[in-house]
Amino acid sequence: MRLSKIYVPLTFAVIAASFILTSGWNFGLGVSPDSVSYISTADSLSQGEGLRTFSGPFVSWPPLTPLSLYLGKALSGSALHSATWLNSIWVFLTVFLSLWIFIKQNTNRWFILGLGSLLAFSPQLFHVNTYVWSEPLFLALLATGFLFGLKYLETHDKKALAIAGLLTASLLLTRYICIAYF
Repeated sequence: MRLSKIYVPLTFAVIAASFILTSGWNFGLGVSPDSVSYISTADSLSQGEGLRTFSGPFVSWPPLTPLSLYLGKALSGSALHSATWLNSIWVFLTVFLSLWIFIKQNTNRWFILGLGSLLAFSPQLFHVNTYVWSEPLFLALLATGFLFGLKYLETHDKKALAIAGLLTASLLLTRYICIAYF
C-alpha cells in the first residue's frame, strides 16, 4: 500500500469526523425518541439491569447501538457524551472505507476526489451523524463488511469471508430494516 493512495480517503475522513466532533462539542448531539431509548438502555446496562429502557424492556430496536453506547459510557462516563466520539469514529470509517473500496478497484482519481467531497460535505451524512441514532454505526459496519466481501472476492480468503459474514449479520443487530439487504 502506497502512502500517497491513503492520503485522499484519510483527508476526507478526517474532515467528516472533525465536523461531527466540532458540532457535538459545541452544540451536543440531537436526540429523538429512539435516542432516548438507546441512551437509557446504555445507562441500564451500566447499572447491571440488562437491556432495559426508562419504560421497560428494550424490545423495539436492535441492541448493537445501546451496547456501543454502553462501551463508550464505560470509557467516558456518559453515554450521551461518548456518542459524539462514537459517531465521529463511525463517520470516519464510513468515509474512509467507502473511498478505499473505490481506490482498491482502481477507480479514476477525479471520481475519488468527487466522491470524497460528496461524502465529507454531505448534509445528509452530517445530519445522520449529529444524532444519537443507529444509522452511523450501521453505515460503518456496512462499509467494513463490503470491504471484506470484496477482499474475499479478490483473494478467496476464507477469513475475509467469515469477517464479512459476521459484519453483515451484525447489521441486523443495528437496524432491523437491513433485512431488505438479504
